[in-house]
Order: sequence, then structure tokens, then C-alpha cells
Amino acid sequence: MSSLIPPFTAEEKKADFISFCIEQYAQQFKMSGTEVINRFSKTGLLEFLYNHYEGLHTQGGEFLVQLLHEMLTDREASK
Repeated sequence: MSSLIPPFTAEEKKADFISFCIEQYAQQFKMSGTEVINRFSKTGLLEFLYNHYEGLHTQGGEFLVQLLHEMLTDREASK
């Protein structure tokens, strides 16, 4: 029996993963999704998540939030 929903493309999987990371970070730090997107965008973290999807998508939300927080803090401090 075939599925009525086609499998996700690689781009859709990456977008879903990035969305998950944004939502997890926003919840943890009680921020809006827009604020997280803006900060991630300014510091290159959106690009980092996109480019490192293969190595990161198997990690848990807690690990990802901690990693992203450390990276965001470092990158914002160096500007």
C-alpha cells in the first residue's frame, strides 16, 4: 500500500529541523520565534543549522538548545 503523502524532500527536512530548533530555543528562553530567528540570522546560526543538518538532526532538543545558546552567546559577544 502506497502512502498518499509523498516523502519529504531534503530541503523540507532541513526546514523542519531548523523550525524545531527555533521553537525549542524560544521556549527555553521565553522568547518569540521572530526574536530567535533575527538573532540566529544575524549571527549565522540559521546557516550553521542548514549546513550541519546531517550531523545535528539526530541530537536531542536539550543538546541543541545548549549548543545554540553557547554559539549565540559567543558570536554576539564577539561583535
